[in-house]
Amino acid sequence: MPTTAYGPSLLKALIDRDAIRTNLAVLREHAGEADVIPVVKADAYGHGITNVVPVLVEAGIRRIGTATVPEALQVRDLLERLAAEGLEGAADTVVLCWLMPIGVDFAGLAQKNIEVGISAAEQLPFIVEAARKSTDNPLRIHIKIDSGLGRGGMTERQFDGFLREVAQLDDDVRSGLKIVGAMTHLAVADEPGSEFTDHQYSIFTEEISKLRGFLLSQPDLGHPDELIVHASNSPAALTIGTGPDTLTAHAVRTGLAVYGLSPFAGSTPESLGLRPAMMLKSQVIALKDVARGSHASYGLTYTCEADTRFALVAGGYADGLPRSASNAARVFIGGRQYRQVGRIAMDQIVVEVGLDSDVSIGDEVTIFGPGDSGEPTAADWGAWGGTINYEIVTGIGSRVERVLTGRAVGEPNEAGETA
Repeated sequence: MPTTAYGPSLLKALIDRDAIRTNLAVLREHAGEADVIPVVKADAYGHGITNVVPVLVEAGIRRIGTATVPEALQVRDLLERLAAEGLEGAADTVVLCWLMPIGVDFAGLAQKNIEVGISAAEQLPFIVEAARKSTDNPLRIHIKIDSGLGRGGMTERQFDGFLREVAQLDDDVRSGLKIVGAMTHLAVADEPGSEFTDHQYSIFTEEISKLRGFLLSQPDLGHPDELIVHASNSPAALTIGTGPDTLTAHAVRTGLAVYGLSPFAGSTPESLGLRPAMMLKSQVIALKDVARGSHASYGLTYTCEADTRFALVAGGYADGLPRSASNAARVFIGGRQYRQVGRIAMDQIVVEVGLDSDVSIGDEVTIFGPGDSGEPTAADWGAWGGTINYEIVTGIGSRVERVLTGRAVGEPNEAGETA
């Protein structure tokens, strides 16, 4: 049980459900007729699976992506509970996962209506074992192609070998196995216009053509015209057009943009029509006046050049504030930004507010948010810490209470609609 269950947290992550709805609408506009597969890995990018999934289902999402098997099982259990509570569409929502160890219980996943992405041909013996047990509820697989990222997925040679072995499967295995999708992952889609993305698209297109031809010759394993093809991540979904000859033709598999963050170094969420869904709030827990020459925090990395005032703010690297942002980060108190000084500690940071400030103990501190009121953003913290906005939001720790804002699921909007 998380510590937040035992009492109020000093640090709170406000999760805006309306922002998630806005972001889904933007992604759907870009995707055209393609389906949007929101990805909720890493506890919905730090926003909380239990907070995000109901919003997705209410908005009409019917396939949700995860990385690991435990994440997929968590989402499936949540969907079953939501269905029992009467949330329309929850029972029909499919879960997809693609990062799994050799020997995973594929039969158990099939029974849970969880689709699996197959990245390694070495999984085939375990797929066969599961398929023999899953004739009533076939194991549904998406084949992952390595089109150039060099990470998960089969190379052309591995894919050819995989198909040759699948073609030789016995009938009792075939009845428990369906090839329903194909996927790849783009390496530099956040660099619009990159020739390497075109190169990956070319490779992936060739392999998809090969897979469709295979299914034409093996119709009991799947239908080539019903294959769910998905390659576009958030940056690709936001920049590559839609149509029969593009990567977004069937589905887009989007993570970061669902949560309103920009996947591009030079673009803000606002410029993309997105709205950040997380705002991290804390409070001032102590104030002290200090003399010129005084220091702040471990290592004495900051020395006051004049008499000044320090504010102690709850939150540290155990909560997701990168220690590498020490002496560079800023926070927002009472309508203005103040500099964080000294090393970021495990549980707290020191902020120099100055002798002329009216900051008081108990004042609200915005660590990051959308930025439209002048507060820092997750991207700012990423820059200060030498990392990316993805790492900032996914790193927000379990001590941080998630607080939902915006219209509740099932509550009608101004037009009287719930979806």
